[in-house]
Amino acid sequence: MANPYRWSKETGTANGDIDNDINWQENQPPSSVNDSSRNQLASHARFYEAVLGGLTTTGAGASYALTTELTNPGVELRNGLVFAFKAHVDSLADATFNVDGTGAKKLYRADLQPVKQGDLLQDRHYSVKYEDSLDSANGGWVLSGGGSELAASWKNPVRFATTENIVLAGLQTIDGIAAVEGDRALVKDQTAKPGNGLYVASAGAWVRTSDASDWDQLVSAVVVVEEGTTNANTSWQITSNRGGILGTTDVDIRQFINLSGVDQDILPDTDNTRSLGSNPSTPGKGWKEVWSHAYGDQNGLLVPAQYVTQGSAKAFVNYDLTGTPSLTVSFNVSTLVDNGTGLGQINFTNAMASADIAATGISGQAANTGNRFLGVNGDNGGLTAISASFVTRNESSNSVDTDVNCASIFGDLA
Repeated sequence: MANPYRWSKETGTANGDIDNDINWQENQPPSSVNDSSRNQLASHARFYEAVLGGLTTTGAGASYALTTELTNPGVELRNGLVFAFKAHVDSLADATFNVDGTGAKKLYRADLQPVKQGDLLQDRHYSVKYEDSLDSANGGWVLSGGGSELAASWKNPVRFATTENIVLAGLQTIDGIAAVEGDRALVKDQTAKPGNGLYVASAGAWVRTSDASDWDQLVSAVVVVEEGTTNANTSWQITSNRGGILGTTDVDIRQFINLSGVDQDILPDTDNTRSLGSNPSTPGKGWKEVWSHAYGDQNGLLVPAQYVTQGSAKAFVNYDLTGTPSLTVSFNVSTLVDNGTGLGQINFTNAMASADIAATGISGQAANTGNRFLGVNGDNGGLTAISASFVTRNESSNSVDTDVNCASIFGDLA
């Protein structure tokens, strides 16, 4: 059967006799025209089967083989060659891929790490692209797809997750769920953190799941918990870095997202926030504690300061020094101190790493009684890791109280 990978995209002449089953040379006999056209149609069908996942591999879990009908001439390994397939078995560590007998070449994940046990799952579809620079220029296949950890490191779901340190043996009740033999479990609360990870529940000793049985498989892994009084419908991510040793290095796990109790509409609540269920700090309040409306919730926090990315203000304020000093709106500001006429000091809720911070600000008067200028007040401490002092002056450089004093603080949090 003809092989479209051999066809030329440069000139029609080059395709005259490039394929043994299709003859498009000048002055060919009429009897060959029908055969060439039919063979070309069949070749397209075989090609689509090979690149769109219509074929299933054979071989063992450590050595996948794919047989196509792209022959006469056959497949030639070259950079960028692509095939798609359905895996017939789960993969083992350091699996290889061999298409049409061209030779077993190592399989690599999208991050160019060798394929590990469980990276490919039976009856899942994958695609591979040949890269001749891999494996010390011996060539290899880069894998994608399948819904395994190759995509954002997601693992197959677990039935339940721990809420405290447990003995990794025996069928026990965890988070309100009575474990049965073979249940997948997320163990995240061990006192000795190297024991954390994904396990298969058993009446005997628990063992780690096949898709998380070595360190590289744990790195950046994310898993959904299906059931449980506390952990149902939550997701968790392993945050430990590469280079660890399973059973020796701490396995750190944090909540990725909590979808329990999601509201069915997307309209804001009455306080301009959207509750997405409970979180570890305030059950029932949920993400109101994390994301509130853009200009403040005087009854709580905006985005917690530790989640603010670099380049964004780590604190901001609009304060009023007329009458009783007050905060009109603020973020990461705990209190306002009146140090005298025109002198305002804000204290940070979350301290900065040092006094090496930047401040910008403006000042004005709602009644529009003239220009106002806001500057850093060095006499009362200026800029420090825990506070910022400002002075408001009028056109005559006299200190004055005004009702609009806006400032933003930039730098690194402690």
